[in-house]
Amino acid sequence: MADSENRIQAFDLNGNFLREMGDIRPPGAIPLSADVIAITGSGELILTDRNRASVAKTTAEGGFLVDFGSTGSTPGRFIFAGSIAQDPLGRLFVAD
Repeated sequence: MADSENRIQAFDLNGNFLREMGDIRPPGAIPLSADVIAITGSGELILTDRNRASVAKTTAEGGFLVDFGSTGSTPGRFIFAGSIAQDPLGRLFVAD
């Protein structure tokens, strides 16, 4: 679950709190503000960040790996990076 405090909380299927991941950020940048989360087959997290108009990938523990995108309407840029999904081939689809 992502919230407005720039953190992600993990729960088990019974709703028991497991851990919190906060202050996820690219080097030298402001923390990510995760809006939507997708989980890859290997357990990494894919996050959309509407404040930065970007998509980021982290480890399952919340360690920053990479981000891409910026504000704009040309290919590879986002006006509002919303929902996200990954297909079985590993391709990402971002609703903008």
